[in-house]
Amino acid sequence: MTKFDPDAKTLHWEFADFYPYLNQWWITCGVRLGRFDFVEKAYNYVDRYWYNPATQAQVVQDPINENPDGYNEHCIFNTAHIGNTYLFMGNKDKALAVGNTIIKMTDAQPDLNGSGDGLRYYMRFKDNFELIKGYPDGARGVKNAAICKGNEPFQCWWSLGYPIAFLAHLYNYTGDKKYLDGAEKILQFCLKCNDNIRNNIVSHKVMWGAAMVGSITGKKEYWDLSRDIASHIINVGQIETGEVKNWQWEKDENGVGTVYGEAQVIDQTGEIAYWFSVVARLMEQAELDGKLN
Repeated sequence: MTKFDPDAKTLHWEFADFYPYLNQWWITCGVRLGRFDFVEKAYNYVDRYWYNPATQAQVVQDPINENPDGYNEHCIFNTAHIGNTYLFMGNKDKALAVGNTIIKMTDAQPDLNGSGDGLRYYMRFKDNFELIKGYPDGARGVKNAAICKGNEPFQCWWSLGYPIAFLAHLYNYTGDKKYLDGAEKILQFCLKCNDNIRNNIVSHKVMWGAAMVGSITGKKEYWDLSRDIASHIINVGQIETGEVKNWQWEKDENGVGTVYGEAQVIDQTGEIAYWFSVVARLMEQAELDGKLN
């Protein structure tokens, strides 16, 4: 196994906790670019050390069975990402298996329809499929993305978008409505969330997921959500050069840019350019199909 060393790998807290996250983007990009010199090696690494066949989900923070807390910590967001990777690698069985796990854990959510502090999406779970609803003080890692507090602003909204989009892909692939139903269940939670979800650049994957489901269903409420996020990014997040400078963590408490923040400008700018391209194509196709509302 390649040495597990989050501090050497990244400045980004989310990429440390989500250690295989970048690897999986390298895999999907490598497939697109025909970089078969590294794709198989990278794929074998994440499949062996970051996929739990017992739960059919991705583990985070530590490689499988190496978490010192005594259980594997799984993440729905990252499970969607490895599922998408399985699609790119042609592993239909595993892609559907992790999709089924996402549906199972979404159906298990107790607070999707609550209000105030009762509006929550719990992103992580244990080996026995118990949702993790809180952490003790001093818990290892960074838990910003572990629980989406729907009534509060400045959440890790992106974590909701990937499972929505992945389940929509599975619906398009199989025609099985349970995947579309799962995607819509998470989207309906998004629609109940604090208005900040529409006015924050880190909602970019929600923009993508909403457009994916909008292109299938034609529902205006999903297109409106996608358009609102896109408008915020264009009108507030981007500067004239196209760089995404104005997001929620680019400066410290004194308004001074940080090394982490400057690195994230590169990440956010590139990623958002890609999502704009994807969403624009979804809108074009939806218009042709009479589903752009």
